[in-house]
Amino acid sequence: MIDVTRLEAICRMPVDAFASYGESVPTPEGNYVFRDRGERVLGVAHLDTVLPCTHFVHDEERVICPTLDDRLGVHLLLDVLPLLGVKFDLLLTDGEEAGCSTARWFVPPKKYNWMFSFDRAGTDVVMYQYDSPANRRLLHRAGFRVGVGSYSDIADLWFLGCAGLNIGCGYHRQHRLDCYADLRETKRMVAGFVGFWQRNAGAHLQGDGVHASAGQKQRASCH
Repeated sequence: MIDVTRLEAICRMPVDAFASYGESVPTPEGNYVFRDRGERVLGVAHLDTVLPCTHFVHDEERVICPTLDDRLGVHLLLDVLPLLGVKFDLLLTDGEEAGCSTARWFVPPKKYNWMFSFDRAGTDVVMYQYDSPANRRLLHRAGFRVGVGSYSDIADLWFLGCAGLNIGCGYHRQHRLDCYADLRETKRMVAGFVGFWQRNAGAHLQGDGVHASAGQKQRASCH
């Protein structure tokens, strides 16, 4: 399921090289890349990394690379999930690691049922301001453990009017040279997500809109 040769290529690619995966849209903080596939679920990943890709080492169970956050998530969205039949529109962002994701400038062409990313260490799922008892029940039924997070791209997409999920993808020690991914964890989380998508792709998941004003303030603070 995880193609380590392809993952290494993605870990080493410059941000500008991803423009070919959709329409590259300029914003005051950089570009985002969007591809409309006619779907009602939005998949999001960020291209920027804290450290450069100075090395990539792997065996059957582990990958060691400083850019796995979030290039592992990019690989899952570009290559792995489509092969597993998961359908979604694609949004690739920049600036997330600085807390000023270009996702905040995204102009949606439609209403989405929900959005997701694989930009989370470990094996839990976080929802930020979109947390609700109903959404927790859906995640628990899928076998996921719900945690608490601070920030990722989807936190800036409150204006889409739907819930967002950030799924752990098995990387650890992010933002360090010894960052690694346990591929057994990655595969387990992907398998759980495929089942979740199959059951819920057509349902609108409502997020808690109380924190919309916080998202507005964060957009203003990046100028």
